[in-house]
Amino acid sequence: MQRLILAGIVLSSLAFSQDLGTNTANPNALLFPYGMWPNCEVSNPLPLCVDFQPGNESYLLFLKAVNTDTTAFHYIVKGTRADGVLLTVESVVLKSKTNPVTTSLIGFGAPVKQTTVFMEELSQ
Repeated sequence: MQRLILAGIVLSSLAFSQDLGTNTANPNALLFPYGMWPNCEVSNPLPLCVDFQPGNESYLLFLKAVNTDTTAFHYIVKGTRADGVLLTVESVVLKSKTNPVTTSLIGFGAPVKQTTVFMEELSQ
């Protein structure tokens, strides 16, 4: 059931993320809008968007390890707001022990475009 929900979120996000998802810096790190907010920041928002507050836009980062001894990921995500301001989020997340892909929820506080994800695999 979790996989079905996650697949639905990713597919709905893909429809609104024309320049997100692809990552030339590392194809094993992908970023997608997370949740309903892309449907709320349009000229005719959905009725579900009544309680939406700008600044709560979230993104879901997918990280896939290449090395078998990877225990964590250090990532830097850069994105540009509509007004041209560059935003950066940097963090470390532990690698999932049960899934081949690790996810991390990221908040920029605003929608971003032209994103780049830099990822470094860490091991002990």
